[in-house]
Amino acid sequence: MIKNNLLLALRILFKNRTYTLVNILGLSIGIATFLVIMRYVEYEFSFNRFFPDADRIYRLDYYEYQNNEPLRQTSRTHSRAALIIKDEMPEILQATRIYHENCLIFNDRAKITDQKVLWVDSCFFKVFRVKLLRGNPDEALVTPNSMVISESQARIYFGNDDPMGKTLYFNEHLPFTVTGVFEDIPKNSTLRFNFLNSWSTIENYGWSVRGGDFRYPWVFTFVFVNKEANDIDRINQKLRDFAHRHIVTGNQKLVTGNYKLRPLTELHFNTNLN
Repeated sequence: MIKNNLLLALRILFKNRTYTLVNILGLSIGIATFLVIMRYVEYEFSFNRFFPDADRIYRLDYYEYQNNEPLRQTSRTHSRAALIIKDEMPEILQATRIYHENCLIFNDRAKITDQKVLWVDSCFFKVFRVKLLRGNPDEALVTPNSMVISESQARIYFGNDDPMGKTLYFNEHLPFTVTGVFEDIPKNSTLRFNFLNSWSTIENYGWSVRGGDFRYPWVFTFVFVNKEANDIDRINQKLRDFAHRHIVTGNQKLVTGNYKLRPLTELHFNTNLN
C-alpha cells in the first residue's frame, strides 16, 4: 500500500515538474532563511553569557540631575566608587574599574596599532572570571607595569616561546611585563580586549589621583553581587543614597548624582547611554 502511494506521488511530481520545482525551491529557501534568522537571534542573545555567573555581574551607570531635571546619563562612573562601594553595601561582593584604550603594542617581533587594551584593578578576575592559561589571577595585575595578554596575541608577539616574564612596549616605549595569559574572549562579548594592564600603573605614573575621586565620571565600574541579592530595586535605592553621600561637587549648582545597576547580559541591547 505504501509502495503504491509513493509511486503515485512520484508520478504526479514528475508530471508537474515546474510546479514541483518551484514548491521545493520555495520550501528550501524558507527553511534556510528560518535557520539563518534563528542562528542570528541565538547569537545576539548569547552576548556576555559565557562569563561564569554572568547574571550576577552588573555595570554601574551614572545619572545626573539639576533641579530634578535630567542633566547627564552615562555608562561611566567616578574612579573612587569601585574602591569603597563593597565596604558600604554588603550586597556587592566585588567591584572593578575599567578604562578602555586603543594602543600601540610592540616588541622586536611585532608592532601592531589599535590594540584593544583595558586598564583594570587587580580584582578584575574576581568579577570577570576569564580563564587564565598562565599566571595567578590574584597576583597578575597587582604591580605597576604588569600586563596579562590573550593566547592569540601571545603567539603573535612571542611565537612558541613562553611569554611569562617577557616585555612588551606600550605606545611611547613604556615597558610592561607579561604576568599572565588568558583564553581568547569570544566575539559575542560587549567587552572586547586582548590586553589587561594593571591599574596601579596609572596611579604610579600620576595619570590619575591615587585612590580615585568623585569629581568626574570617566571610568567603567562593574560589580559582582551576592547570590542572594535579588532585589535590584532595593540595591538601586541604596546606590542612590551612596551617590548622595559621596558626590558633592555639584551641590552648589543644585546638581545631584545617582547610580543604577545595569545587567551585563543586557548591555548588548542597551546603547541609549553616552
